Amino acid sequence: MIRQRKFVVEVHELLFVITFLFTYTSISIGGINLSDKVLLIVITGIFFLKHIYSCSRFIVNQCILYVIFMAFGLLGVIFLSGKARILFFDFNYMLQLMLLTVFVYVFSRHHLDYIRFLKMIYHISVFTGIVGILQYFFWGPVTRVISVFVEAVYDNSYAGSHRIGSLYDNPNLFAGMLVCMSLLGLLFWFESSKRKYLYGTGIMVIALLFTQTRSALLVLAVGILQICFLKQEGRQRIKSFELIILFGIAAQYVIAKGYLSRFRIFFSGFKNIELMTGRRNIIWSALLSQGTKNIFYGIGNGMSEIVTKNKIGQSFGPHSTYIGVLSETGIIGAIAFFLFLTMILVKGRKIKDKKLRHIFIVIYTAMILLQITESHLRAFMQFIILFWLMASIPFTSEATGKGNIYHSAGRGEL
Repeated sequence: MIRQRKFVVEVHELLFVITFLFTYTSISIGGINLSDKVLLIVITGIFFLKHIYSCSRFIVNQCILYVIFMAFGLLGVIFLSGKARILFFDFNYMLQLMLLTVFVYVFSRHHLDYIRFLKMIYHISVFTGIVGILQYFFWGPVTRVISVFVEAVYDNSYAGSHRIGSLYDNPNLFAGMLVCMSLLGLLFWFESSKRKYLYGTGIMVIALLFTQTRSALLVLAVGILQICFLKQEGRQRIKSFELIILFGIAAQYVIAKGYLSRFRIFFSGFKNIELMTGRRNIIWSALLSQGTKNIFYGIGNGMSEIVTKNKIGQSFGPHSTYIGVLSETGIIGAIAFFLFLTMILVKGRKIKDKKLRHIFIVIYTAMILLQITESHLRAFMQFIILFWLMASIPFTSEATGKGNIYHSAGRGEL
């Protein structure tokens, strides 16, 4: 008779999951900011140090390209500036690597159900969508309530245009989260036919329109086409056809009505690159011109703000993860970074479970596309933890079908 293994969650693992959820929603309770990045760093660090042997083996075996990327970002700092403040950004990238490692460990050890965990995140996102819609129609009262609970006090910087940010403060970040969760909801709808997923996705798409983030809407369109391509079995083929028609009607309505001024500017601004990119091209030009002077090791991690301050008189982030990586870590660091992201995508296409494989491909692709015009992976912890949660899926036992790897993890085979 085989004895069933008792399910045990260690304290630091439980704290990690709780901190993850608070960070994801940006909520703080009782005046104590439980979602602060520092707390996530501490909890993740404790977990990482406790399992240092297996975690370090995982990094060496699976994440060496990411280590090379970080190393070249540090070279730029050493050779060009040597400023101590840059260590924060180095640790930010290190935290991301630690998050990936911890996610793989936790989900593999306990065989936690990714689908169930993602459904919980999806319902949280529907709630943020509802808050965002209320914020659009009742800006003052709702924004004041939000400022009591969210991590960053809402500064009303977008009040003039009514670009909503809900619990995330930043409209572009909120839009990125909504795109990913809307696509996730559609995948759940395809699999279960439960209308609650379709209604929840509809709420998030409406909120996405109110963020007025144009690139996010385009990524949503790409994601929907991708879902329709993947779902071509029986009844799912009819659903795909229905989905394309619904999205086409909605897109035509938005364009014809000129519902939001920023979308009108986008579709009439193809001949004006500055208008079309929201002046991002000025930032990109400044970073690339400085980066080409140090093409092999770049300007150093975290130096984008300093370069833009010197070049255009105002401090900006790169507003593109890829241009930021290329300019800050040089061509070698950028190649290592791109190869690492590609490696994860290739591994993800081999996930055994079909439902999990489709979720990974669609959401991971959307998150990668969003980084063309945004630098979520550099600045926003909510997006960072969601990205590495998705990126961890191909490495876990549930995806590889190799069984419980907890015991082998102790021998450094994570």
